[in-house]
Amino acid sequence: MWNHTEFSGQFTVDETARLQFPILGDIEVRNQTVAELREKVRSGLETIFKQPFVTIEPLFRMAVLGQVNNPGLYTVNPTLNVLEVVAMAGGPTQGGNLNKIHLLRGGQAINLSLSKGSLQDIGVHSGDQILVPRRTFSRDDVSLILGVVQVALSIAILVTTINK
Repeated sequence: MWNHTEFSGQFTVDETARLQFPILGDIEVRNQTVAELREKVRSGLETIFKQPFVTIEPLFRMAVLGQVNNPGLYTVNPTLNVLEVVAMAGGPTQGGNLNKIHLLRGGQAINLSLSKGSLQDIGVHSGDQILVPRRTFSRDDVSLILGVVQVALSIAILVTTINK
């Protein structure tokens, strides 16, 4: 709420779809649009303040996992797109495959397209997970293969030298 820090901040919606708001108490938010919730809070605060200005920005709690630099839990705005959420997690690692990103929900993996738009367009919920998988063949794999080849060549040269 503008100009009233005691009524501003992040407020969590619990598992029963209730928002605990100072002075107003529990507010049912199930099946309500942001505009409807804003009006409900505004009209409740209107009993205390003259013409309160209320803004509501829904945030989701999501895990970003897999081949990202800083995997973990993030609070994200639903207007962000998948790449912006991956960027919040430090971006993909060298071995990360941005073309095969999955949304994990309830044990199911849903392929995500980077061109789908915002998380809201995709239908993301709190508790969903974004997984950036590993490429099937990455720069790290090349380094490993070259290392193995180098060791094999060293052993072959050593065996040839000893047998002479």
